[in-house]
Amino acid sequence: MRTAAAALSSGLHAVEPRDRRILVVDDDAPMLEVMSRVLSLNAYDVHTARSAEEALPLALGGRYDGILLDLILPDANGLFVYRKIARQRPALGPRVIFVTGMLDRGEVRRFRHLVDNRLLLKPFDLNELLAAVREVAAPPLD
Repeated sequence: MRTAAAALSSGLHAVEPRDRRILVVDDDAPMLEVMSRVLSLNAYDVHTARSAEEALPLALGGRYDGILLDLILPDANGLFVYRKIARQRPALGPRVIFVTGMLDRGEVRRFRHLVDNRLLLKPFDLNELLAAVREVAAPPLD
């Protein structure tokens, strides 16, 4: 698994540049920075939020091709945020990728019964992050 510093210093880049808009939501500042930088280096237009309060107006009012959403935020559960997005912007719901470091195997199984969305368990490989974002962000939402 590549460390964040190694990935950033080695210039982890996609083969084809993209101009998709991605919202990254995580209260962990270093993780938010790493995900944002890796995506930016791969030509994604990245917007960030550190809480549900910041994320919901962006997700519901902006144009995003994908969302990386931490399951545990300081002011709300990520599933609550996801459900609001999916209810008000149904086309965006399947494009939410959950990220978390707090699930054990039993919790992962329970989570999988609730939603079909992609789940990245921290720490994840940065190539796995890019592959997940490429998958949900193509084709772009209008």
